[in-house]
Amino acid sequence: MMSIFPLALLALVLLLAVLTVVLVAAMRVGPPETDLATVRAARRHETLVSLGAAASSLAVGIAMLTAPVAWSSFGPGLSAPGVTQAVAPFAAAATFAAARGLGELRFPRPRGAVRTASLARRTIIGLGGWRLWTFAGTAALGAVALVVFGLTAAPDGRSVEQPVILLPDGGYTTGASGPYPGWPYGLPMLAVLAVAVVGTLLALRAVTRRTPLTGVPTPHDDALRRTSAARVLAGAQVWTGGGLGVLLLFTGLRLLAAQWPVAAAVCAILGLAVSLGSVVVAAPALLARRAAADAAVGSAGGGTGPRPATGGASA
Repeated sequence: MMSIFPLALLALVLLLAVLTVVLVAAMRVGPPETDLATVRAARRHETLVSLGAAASSLAVGIAMLTAPVAWSSFGPGLSAPGVTQAVAPFAAAATFAAARGLGELRFPRPRGAVRTASLARRTIIGLGGWRLWTFAGTAALGAVALVVFGLTAAPDGRSVEQPVILLPDGGYTTGASGPYPGWPYGLPMLAVLAVAVVGTLLALRAVTRRTPLTGVPTPHDDALRRTSAARVLAGAQVWTGGGLGVLLLFTGLRLLAAQWPVAAAVCAILGLAVSLGSVVVAAPALLARRAAADAAVGSAGGGTGPRPATGGASA
């Protein structure tokens, strides 16, 4: 498994480079109707936050994957080597969510004696849309898979037993294949996966509660807000789905070595589907801002703009 780390690291570095180019291009290109100083500042902040979250999560992922493989113990029967590497993708997802949430706290805020604010009510489900349900399904699949692997592992929790094969002379053969993600791996991975899910939801909540942009029509503000939500979920989906995909593929190899071909095939199919599907689902979020803003331009003429609110606070 360690032999795939250099290729994985190279792929991650290339992904970050492509992400940087696409996000910078998306920041520079926008519909002329939204060419306001406030919108430009918001676009620039969104791009910087996206890049910062991607870079920080990549740094955490690389650091954990390349750390020396050591034994970790969480109690009797819960000792295994390489737990740090096993939880790395989910830890990177949690880091991405944390960076996005912190970035939302620094989003451009209204200034001046008269501020504007939209009274529209926004929810996590409304902003997340189908991406939120896809991420929830991926996380649920990961949780179910880890529980199944924990229940089917050998008593040591680090291997899977081969079926007993009877020999013509009355004897039999048996054995085990590992490493296998039993409870010594599964419990830490479940815990870090839960942290990543909660962190992603909190980041989305920060997007919904973000102060509306000053002097910007509601459709434009909603377009930028939907883009932020899409990118939060895209990062979470890539790390969580990618980590789950690699886990399923690796587990499939262990099951095949243990002479469980049907279970190995199921894991391989699910692993490929989840990993490739996560990339396909996440990729459009890089350009979601422009598409959403264009749609907003079409509805801005008949939409409801922000309401002025005198005083020191905004709704």
